[in-house]
Amino acid sequence: MTQITNEEIIVLSEAIDEMDYYQILKVSPDATLNEIKEAYYRETRICHPDNFINLTDPEIKNRIMKVSKLITEAYIVLRDFEKRKRYDTQLKNRDAGGGIRFVEDDSKTEEKDDINSPQAKKLYNQALGEILQNRIQDAIKNLKLALVFEPKSQTIKKKLEEIQSKKI
Repeated sequence: MTQITNEEIIVLSEAIDEMDYYQILKVSPDATLNEIKEAYYRETRICHPDNFINLTDPEIKNRIMKVSKLITEAYIVLRDFEKRKRYDTQLKNRDAGGGIRFVEDDSKTEEKDDINSPQAKKLYNQALGEILQNRIQDAIKNLKLALVFEPKSQTIKKKLEEIQSKKI
């Protein structure tokens, strides 16, 4: 495990406010889900608060908590297809008022709430990943399977209709 010094923690905690999620995880904006996961685990091994349990300085502990929280936040956003897509749009619009921290769109979360089955949610998210990788037939298959578990879901039906009508 790589050690990080107190001075490095201070510098990182001050700089991290100006970093986007890709910079925090040290990946490119076109990173795959696997690369994002590997980066998250790498950064967490270095900056996890448990590694600093013996520190007595509360300021350093607070700074490492801040860094750790933002590493986790970056991972949560970048691993989710829908959140990542909205975050990338938000980054592009930074000059027009968009920020470098993800802002949850309440209308989107309400829409996804009609998927209650864990199996359907998993298949739906896999389908979104397939769309991202331009594997449309696999996405269609996963959405149809998701409908087996959640036949009344408007979210799944809408996404299936959307990609079938576009035939990307």
